[in-house]
Parts: sequence; structure tokens; C-alpha cells
Amino acid sequence: MAFKIALIRAANPSIPYQVSMPPLGLGYIASVLRRDLRGIELTFHRDVAEIRSVEPDLVMISSASENWPESVEYAQAIKAHRDVPIVAGGMHITALPETMPDEIDLGCIGEGEDTALELVETVRRHGLSVPHLREIRGLCFRNSDGSIERTPSRPYIDPLDRLPFPDRDLLGDQWATPRDFEVHLMSSRGCPYTCHFCTATSWAKVRYFSPEYTVSEVEWLLERYQPEWIYFFDDLFVGHRKRFREICEILRTRGIHRRVKFRTYARVNLVDEELCTLMRDHGFLNVDLGIETNSEKVMAYYKKHGCSPEKNQRALDLLAEHGLSVGTNFIFGAPVETLEDLEATLDFIRRNMDKMERISVGALQAPPGSGVHADLTAAGMIDNHEFDWHRQINRPGEFHVGDDGYLMLNENVTPEQFERFMERAFALQREINLRGELAQRDRRMHEVYQRLHAAESELDSLRGSSAVRLAMGLRRLRGRGGQTKTR
Repeated sequence: MAFKIALIRAANPSIPYQVSMPPLGLGYIASVLRRDLRGIELTFHRDVAEIRSVEPDLVMISSASENWPESVEYAQAIKAHRDVPIVAGGMHITALPETMPDEIDLGCIGEGEDTALELVETVRRHGLSVPHLREIRGLCFRNSDGSIERTPSRPYIDPLDRLPFPDRDLLGDQWATPRDFEVHLMSSRGCPYTCHFCTATSWAKVRYFSPEYTVSEVEWLLERYQPEWIYFFDDLFVGHRKRFREICEILRTRGIHRRVKFRTYARVNLVDEELCTLMRDHGFLNVDLGIETNSEKVMAYYKKHGCSPEKNQRALDLLAEHGLSVGTNFIFGAPVETLEDLEATLDFIRRNMDKMERISVGALQAPPGSGVHADLTAAGMIDNHEFDWHRQINRPGEFHVGDDGYLMLNENVTPEQFERFMERAFALQREINLRGELAQRDRRMHEVYQRLHAAESELDSLRGSSAVRLAMGLRRLRGRGGQTKTR
């Protein structure tokens, strides 16, 4: 009888970005399990109620910090129906294994592929036997006296190329972003920079899939889904310039850059003429920048090394000159930020609205694994066992500061001032994104007209040819009920 494993990602379906694309982390785990184990049955679910009908032998829940409350709710609902082992994975449990609640039996710390493989084999043979669980690296679990025990860390996967492509088919196609429009991939893990607000700093180093592996996945996605866009979802895809050149060379040699368009992330201090030319000439037409702020003081707090207001402007100008569509991210509310700093960044956004087609603004968060979280924990501002992680979510139109709302990290402005400021920032975000959507729609319509014109021109060139006359003659014969003979 097959050993049934149910996978689910904790998410709030009312928040668009949480249901826009499938979770590739679970996709990688599923691919490794399918490749290396026999006698297992994998299912992926977006609704915890579905899991009850599957009657699984093991449940794996992936969760970011902002959805940790959903993870606990999922586990409670599953346990109420069936006493099945539940394992949590993702950045939250990796950063805070000591906060694992009673409803969750196991935590996967760090990369999950190899840990999941060993864990499934162990649970299948020995259940939740503590002596056997202790043999698995990268795990936390509740031992016989009820305390949480953690095993030694697992080495990073090296090389990454030994992983199969994530199992996207298992993850399904019921996501907000249609596959025939855009699919995403991760060609690296980690980031070469150490921004204070980011959890990517929890990786000891950045690792890359090889250029050949990366382009092979691009080709697989094109063959499988025929998307208009492929989104390189790396923390910083272009951070390794030599590797990016090599990928571009393979894309050009195989003509892939003419078959699909790409979206990716860059950093203002890396944007120069060469990068813009490489991106433009190889189909990387949508570029997103984590600008965060236009204040040098706030940049220093965020540890945005190598960045400056001058480089912010230069990056936007260069990308616009090369005809690339630019997206930007901004963060407000750093502890060192004054009202004047906030207004200066908002003014910078307004001055450059014509160069931005996408923008995301939000209040500074403290996700576990980031430097900001470490600061607040040390200062006693966050109790990791009691904190409501839903406060990590910024919702335009519902943003407020308070015990059940945003945890304000800044004492230089009042809560009322900050709420009013964020309302204005969200309004500007709506305006820029709407204008960007209209511009993208106009470009798509232009592309459709160009394709139609090319098709009409091709038909015109064929009219009068002997092959077309013969085909039309055969069609007329068939229309009259005539028959042709094959000799």
C-alpha cells in the first residue's frame, strides 16, 4: 500500500500575491521524493479540508512568517480529524524552531529536499521514534519529555544541479497568474548582499544552478507551457555578471530570446550600460529594483552597501533609456527615518513616475531570519512565542498602527503621521501600477497587431502560388462531393 504524503502551503487566499504563483520549494521536494523513493503517493492541496479526505500518512506544511498562524490552524484541523505526523518547513520554523507548537510534530530546518527524503523513509519505517529522528540532520522535534530537540545542521546542497526541476504539474494550474502568460523559476539560492531587512541573509552563501541547467529549465518550461514570460525569481539573478553573460550567450545561440520574454531582479549599484544592453538584447524586458529608500541615512541602516540616491536615479535613467520596463520596491518606517526622510523618498517616486510601471510600497517588517528581527528580539519588542505574525502583512486600505495592527518600529514620527503617510504612499502605488498595466496592455495589443500583420503578409505572398491553387482546387472538389485518387 502506498505511503501517502500531503503537501500544503500556508496562505491567505484573500491576499493576491500569496496565491499568484505555485510554491517551487514544495515542488522541488516533491520531485526529489518521486525520483528517489518507491511506494509513495504525493498530493498537493490549497485547502486544508481536502487533506482530510486523502487520509495521508504524513503532512508537510510550508510557511512564511506572515502565514505562521495559518500553519498552526491547518495542523489543528488535521489533528482533529486524524493523528498523523505533521512537519513544518520554510523560513519561519528555520529561524524559530523553539516556537514549534504542540500541533506540529517536526520542523525542517534549512533546505528541505534531503531532509524530507530521509524523514519520509524514517517515518514510514519507524514512525516518530526519537532515536531514529536524531539521526536526521536539519530537523527539530518534540522528544519524550515534551521539549523541542534540534539535530545538527544539514550541509547545503552542492552542486544544486543534482536537483530535478520542481514538480510544477503536482502544484496545479489554479493560480492567479496563468501559466500561458508567465511561469517562474529559481536559478540560485541566497544573495551576495546582506540587507538588514531581508531573510536571504540566513543563507551562509549564495549558490547557483549552472548556466546550462538554468537554460535547460527555460527550454523545458517553453516546451511544457508556452508562456509569454518567464520570471527569474532569484533574490538577485544578475548579481553574478559572468554567469549572466554565459546564460545570455546560451539563450542567443539557441534562439530562445526570440521565443519568450523575461522578468528579473537587479540592484541599482549593478545597473550600467553593459547590463542594460545584455538585458535588452536577450529579452529581459521587465526589471525590478529593490530601491527601498532615497535617504543615505536609511540606506546605511538597511545595509544597502554600494547604493546611493545618485545610483538610484542613474539606474532608473539607464533602464528607461534602454526601453526596459521598470518595477520598484520601497520600504518605509526604519527606526532612524524622520518625516523628512519619508517625504524625500516619496518625492523621488513622484519625480520618476514616468520611469516606473510597477511599484510595491510597504512598512518595514521584522521577519525572523532578518537583522531587523534580531534587533527587535534583543530589545524585547517581539516575543517570538506570542507575536501575531499577521502583523507582518501590509494591506492598502486596512493599514493601521496598534496592538492588532502594524508593529511600528519608528519613534521619530507619531502613529497618526505614519498612517497618513502610508495612505498617501499606497495611493501613489495604485496610480503607478494602473498606469503600468495600461502601458503593458498597449504593448501587448501592438504585438498582436504586428503578428496579425505578419500573418497577412505571409498569406499574401502565398496567393497565386501553384501549391495554393492546387490546395484550393482540392478543397472545391471535396466541397462538391468529389473524390481524388491516389496513385
